[in-house]
Amino acid sequence: MLSTGFNPNETVQTQRTNKDGTKSMFSCPTAVAKYNAIMGGVDRFDQLQGCYAIGRRSVKWWHRIFYYLIDLAVVNSFILWTVSRDRDVSFDQLTFRLRLARQLIGDFTSRKRRGPSAVAFLAHKCKVPDDVRTVGRHLPTQGSTFRRCRLCSSATHEKRTRYLCDVCNVPLCAATCFKKFHDNDFLTYCVA
Repeated sequence: MLSTGFNPNETVQTQRTNKDGTKSMFSCPTAVAKYNAIMGGVDRFDQLQGCYAIGRRSVKWWHRIFYYLIDLAVVNSFILWTVSRDRDVSFDQLTFRLRLARQLIGDFTSRKRRGPSAVAFLAHKCKVPDDVRTVGRHLPTQGSTFRRCRLCSSATHEKRTRYLCDVCNVPLCAATCFKKFHDNDFLTYCVA
């Protein structure tokens, strides 16, 4: 054993428990006695961490350090949780880890969210009020960028146009969609 903290010639008297349960005194170096006095915390951490370790093999060395630090945080939080709790209620480490995981995950889901349905998508397109959409003189103007057509573009088929209605400020295809959008029968088109 190498140590710079203790003189190797100094010894202290310590107790040893024999196989039959009796205790006897013996002398050992001071470094060994001090290590045995404080090493219990390290062994306890290794025991708690070894049961449910999250570490995985990896080619990248820093992954191992990251996994170790997560294990360290979880085990330390488990110890603090057991110290601060009432002694009557006993939870093991597995129960603690499961509760911790559920709280961290929350309501997250990895499932892809479905896009809006066709009816909802068309209903979103009808946001211009009827009195603005159908009354007055509407002319197409050419914009500087291409935007999605309010009428014929859908979630599955995207159609872009450069033309805008000068009154409604809505992007519309000049050839087909402009007249349909400003027609009185447009609401039946949205609902159908």
